[in-house]
Amino acid sequence: MIALLLLLLAAEPPLEAEIDSQTREDDELPPSSVLPYAPRFEGKTLAGLVCGPEVKDASVRKLLKEGTQLTDSKDLQRVRKAVPKLQRALELDPHAGWAYLILGSAYAKLGEPRAGTRAYETYLLSCRTYPNADRVQRILTDYWRATGGKDDPTPRR
Repeated sequence: MIALLLLLLAAEPPLEAEIDSQTREDDELPPSSVLPYAPRFEGKTLAGLVCGPEVKDASVRKLLKEGTQLTDSKDLQRVRKAVPKLQRALELDPHAGWAYLILGSAYAKLGEPRAGTRAYETYLLSCRTYPNADRVQRILTDYWRATGGKDDPTPRR
């Protein structure tokens, strides 16, 4: 019984996943109100990212749409199928920033906070003034606080 209690206490908190289609207008701050953010999860700042779902390449647009629909599912098997589609979208168009946002959500739903925080943070660092960036920042900050302020709760090998 004590071992089970210790296991429950040691479990890392979940990373919030509902960022994509769940973002509400009241979550969005105007670009002039961008709050300072200290990177903590190995995210990268990428120049020239297209922060919204609007991309020029039709095949990338299709992959983003399919990946978003799969990620919105409550069925984890469907969410798992979103990851390779979103990764492929980034291979075809490294500037498809929306893929990082949806990847963060997919990884969070799949219980993979290390990959989720890295994807969310790359989106945040590269799309600071996009309307939903404040929501992503709150997710990352809340997760960082929930893990006791550790930069990354997952041990490195």
